[in-house]
Amino acid sequence: MLGRWQSNASNPAWSGPPLATRGMIKYDYQMGTWTNDTGPDQTGSAEGVMLYLPASRIGILVYFGGIQTPYKIETVVLSPMDQIHIYDIQSSQRYTQKATGEIPGDRRRFCAGATWAADRSSYNIYLYGGAGFGANASGYDDIYILSLPSFT
Repeated sequence: MLGRWQSNASNPAWSGPPLATRGMIKYDYQMGTWTNDTGPDQTGSAEGVMLYLPASRIGILVYFGGIQTPYKIETVVLSPMDQIHIYDIQSSQRYTQKATGEIPGDRRRFCAGATWAADRSSYNIYLYGGAGFGANASGYDDIYILSLPSFT
């Protein structure tokens, strides 16, 4: 899991304002253990989407969208939708790829799913809807497709 809120709802001992976390929590199904790992950068994130794709030897995780706290705890902005974070599960390596083409408006709390070619030579991530950010933000009622490996 990457990107979540730390608050008194998730931790009763928490006394500060909600905080978007910077790390990734991993669960090892064989060992039955949870571990903390670093995120793609030092920016807190939440409300984006992470999907598994059966690419590489044992798969990758793709994360994008949502919010981030890049400056200080009190500052929350939407994460650019053209910034795609990739985590290779086998090597534990992280990459960031910039998407091109028609980029959706920045958003959070959207739905996404994935499908791929039978030979796993290409992958499509389907994105629907979501919410903007701020007092006057409106919701989205649109669909986009992110194709990999072209990132368009």
